[in-house]
Amino acid sequence: MSHPAPFDDVRHGSLLRTAATPELPFDLDYRGLRIAALNRVPLQKRDDGYANIPLAGHVTLAGSDAGATAPLAYVQIVAATRVGRPCVGNLDVRRSNEVLPPDPSASETYYFNVDLAETLDLPPTPAIYFVYAFLGPYVSNVVRIEVVDPEASS
Repeated sequence: MSHPAPFDDVRHGSLLRTAATPELPFDLDYRGLRIAALNRVPLQKRDDGYANIPLAGHVTLAGSDAGATAPLAYVQIVAATRVGRPCVGNLDVRRSNEVLPPDPSASETYYFNVDLAETLDLPPTPAIYFVYAFLGPYVSNVVRIEVVDPEASS
């Protein structure tokens, strides 16, 4: 089962911009992190038993942030339910071991696409998740994702 456009081309681990990637603000001074996901995702029976829950995003860093330390290359993704402990995963968004010059007027945008079920080792059960990402001082918007059992709604 595939997802509706634009999330049908989100591939886990891809560092490319996709049709699902949130729009970048038209602001040369923008620095930040944004994510996008489907509101409802059918629980898909894959070989490993997990749902395919696509998430696309981008982070734009100032040159001084991007070149500062290696941990700033890792986006932390958090998914929480109304009950239970949050699930946290790390995602390396660098395309290589690149280091930007420490110039605060320069910026670099990194794109990322993940399967939340795989990245966060989510259980293969229906649930509602509230998901956000952060990297250093940047915190994304929050998206609500409902994983539904397609057989229960038929």
